[in-house]
Amino acid sequence: MGLILLALMFIPVIGVLRSSVKGTAQSLHLVRAFQAARAVVDTAEAFPYAELTDDALKTAVDALDLPDGVEKPRLDPIKTLTGAGSPANAGVDAKVVTVRVGWQKTEGKEERSEVVLHGLVLRAR
Repeated sequence: MGLILLALMFIPVIGVLRSSVKGTAQSLHLVRAFQAARAVVDTAEAFPYAELTDDALKTAVDALDLPDGVEKPRLDPIKTLTGAGSPANAGVDAKVVTVRVGWQKTEGKEERSEVVLHGLVLRAR
């Protein structure tokens, strides 16, 4: 009788451990997705302003190694802003890079989410 009671006490503990492992894997994939997006933005920021184009960035991103649990980064077209919208920024041009990295929320399931990160490459005129 005591052995059965002891076994029944561990059932809730097993449930907690299972949800803890699920949460850990989800957090790991989120961190990896953010790191992949950050690597793309870092790559874009390494380009000289004039050489940063959609094709050049795509070629550089294709060479990046991606960890498990994240999808290949998707790049929005680069937006070029001249004067950055205010008189105080009249002598500054900016290229805005937007990257989207999908990640798997739950191992073995189709649940997914996406990290979106923006980066700026500036040039003073």
